[in-house]
Amino acid sequence: MLFGRSTREWTERSAQVGSARTEPTVFWRSAVTIGAVCAVMVVFSRPAVQERLGPRAEGVVRTLSREKLNRRDSELLERGYYEDLTDVTRYNAQLMELFAKEPESWRRESKLPLVDENDPYSNQLLPSRQVRHRGVTVTTNRWGMRDRDYELAKPPDTYRIALLGASMSMGRGVENDETYEARLEARLNQPGMVGPYRHYEILNFAVGRSGPMAKLTALEGWVLDFEPDAIIYEASNEFHYAVRDVAYAATRAEEIRYEYLQGIAERAGLEVGMAAGVATNRLSPYAPDLIEWFYARIAEQCRQRGIRVFVLDNLKPGDPIAKPSDALQQIDLATRAGFTVLDMTGAYDGVEDVESLWLRPWDWHPNVEAHQLLADELYELLQMHLGDSVWPRQPPSKEPPDQ
Repeated sequence: MLFGRSTREWTERSAQVGSARTEPTVFWRSAVTIGAVCAVMVVFSRPAVQERLGPRAEGVVRTLSREKLNRRDSELLERGYYEDLTDVTRYNAQLMELFAKEPESWRRESKLPLVDENDPYSNQLLPSRQVRHRGVTVTTNRWGMRDRDYELAKPPDTYRIALLGASMSMGRGVENDETYEARLEARLNQPGMVGPYRHYEILNFAVGRSGPMAKLTALEGWVLDFEPDAIIYEASNEFHYAVRDVAYAATRAEEIRYEYLQGIAERAGLEVGMAAGVATNRLSPYAPDLIEWFYARIAEQCRQRGIRVFVLDNLKPGDPIAKPSDALQQIDLATRAGFTVLDMTGAYDGVEDVESLWLRPWDWHPNVEAHQLLADELYELLQMHLGDSVWPRQPPSKEPPDQ
């Protein structure tokens, strides 16, 4: 404002010397417009003004005034979570500040007790282990589940559900008995429940960073041996994981166990020794084809055995990197394969600040409160889909009606 011209105007004047003049940028018109908008924002930021406008306007102002990462930075942060690429801080000072909040102990406790960290097919936990992971104790049973112990053979009068998922369902950052799976199972077996089964079991086969390939391998390798009546499948970042795992196997001379996946890798032009970035770029256009095949195979395996198969969506509270198009596409593919969709969006209805449900400011996995909300929502959804013939219900109250 002191100089009376912007840098762009000076640049335009210099460029226009000896050339045809174009419509110049007018500094004062721009300054007045921006100044007026800023003045309005300053007025609306005053608490007294917000009180007069109501809670909706107050929420809008709070959202505008809160600093957030853009889509690209959020994706880099997601890579940091799942691939240990903490060097993403070099891209952006805001990312650096966010990672600076992450204590060293949190990073040291990032490794899970996996059978083979380099096997994309089998992201399986070692049995009977106890480690510190993301600030909590992770304990596995004799089968390698982060869960209480179960018999291989399903007990009589028992309805058994197998949970296939990644870090959300495994319960990253919360204790074993604080996961939504553990709380849901406890609710089903509390005294006073009425239903055709005496016991309900939810076997948690979820392991952090598991993609469709690892879940399919688990299903065919050992999950079906436990005779589940239903499968609950957590769909989280499926396109990324499917591409990652197939590209990893194809570029490292790993055996691709399924002929269809081998054919996709060949069509994409993947070769042994190819850089990971090049391989994933070439394979990314085939992500929907990969997901469609994974879902169809899982659904067929369950259909042959009379197993109900459900797909969970929207577990993250206020996911800052969600891609609506990818989420809608993967749910559409699951529906066409025969999955029953359990949309968990309603779990966080009524929560004014969903960031209060994050595990940490730098980690948007659900915290203890969020897991309880997920357990409550999942109970209602399953009761809706399975009905009283399978799902337990509270007996009618013996209390006399209010007069």
